[in-house]
Amino acid sequence: MNFKRLILAASTILIITSCSLNYDQETQSESKVPEFIFTDATLSKYENRNLTMQLTCKSMEQYKDTGSSYAQDVKFNTFNKDGNEETKGSCGILSADTRKEIYTFFNNINIQVSDPKMQIIADSLKWMGKSEQLISGITDFVYIKRDDVELQGRGFSASGVSRTYSFTDTVSGTVDTDKKKTESPGETK
Repeated sequence: MNFKRLILAASTILIITSCSLNYDQETQSESKVPEFIFTDATLSKYENRNLTMQLTCKSMEQYKDTGSSYAQDVKFNTFNKDGNEETKGSCGILSADTRKEIYTFFNNINIQVSDPKMQIIADSLKWMGKSEQLISGITDFVYIKRDDVELQGRGFSASGVSRTYSFTDTVSGTVDTDKKKTESPGETK
């Protein structure tokens, strides 16, 4: 009787483990498998025959269905319509949703803006292109340096439209009010 139970148990285990279902086929939709994978890539974006952005990265994956791209060890530059550099920067990881124009930067972010001349250092930032907003997480640390201002704090947000920025949490740093402003023609002291 024990031998029959052993044979039955072994047969049941053999039958159950012998079934082969390829579960992977159902999850391999276009949104989960990259359409393209690039290594040591340089990508350039042109609008109206003008270079507007150039990006180099160690690796990048692009997904067809979602319009998403993910890149590692990224360096980038953006240019205005006259071909002058507006920003240059780098980060460890970039997540880009080109359809929604949302770009999320992670790890060792260093961005330098030409006008106004400013440097931003952070661990994570999100740029929303449609609203021209740059934000960090509420607890994420951000460091900003301008000619007369050096600040660090948490909960950073900046507007590309109004050219203002703010922090929602404790801020520390220095503001140099002694720097002389360049006089406009016709202005007197």
